[in-house]
Amino acid sequence: MKVTLSEYFIGAVIILVSSIHCVHAQSPNELDAFFTKKDADLRLSQIKSGLSSFGKLTDTIQDESNLNSDYGIPVIYTKRIPEEARITVTFKGKTLKAVDNLDWDIQHIGFENWPKYVEGYIEYLELKNMKLQLEIAKLRELSNDEITNIKKDIKEKERSMLQEYLGETSWVD
Repeated sequence: MKVTLSEYFIGAVIILVSSIHCVHAQSPNELDAFFTKKDADLRLSQIKSGLSSFGKLTDTIQDESNLNSDYGIPVIYTKRIPEEARITVTFKGKTLKAVDNLDWDIQHIGFENWPKYVEGYIEYLELKNMKLQLEIAKLRELSNDEITNIKKDIKEKERSMLQEYLGETSWVD
């Protein structure tokens, strides 16, 4: 199947837009809009699907290759494959099409971004926890220095997250 440059570009844009809500954030409130449990769950589902596809591809390669018939290797363990082995894999297009997540943009854009989003969501939850700790500190009437230090840590975490996850060069595209 031949893909034109414009079709490729449109596909890459669709993946990018579906993987990222916004970029170039300027305020901590944008972290609240960007990181959601729903999207983190979606990214985890996409990661699981990607890993499942990798396993399916490995099984397909095993089933459609000469590893077992010519080398007695019924399950792929790369250390068992002789270096001089000439391995042939032949399958129809429909067999390969049945394996999800093989498209270039999924492997080089989507899969790179999915774990990063989940990591960011975990950091976002840590930030929310820090903010709750600040409220508790205020309720316990901790010293101004202690409260100032907590606020400083929160500001640093927000700054770091804005740069790491919502900055101009944050995502693979």
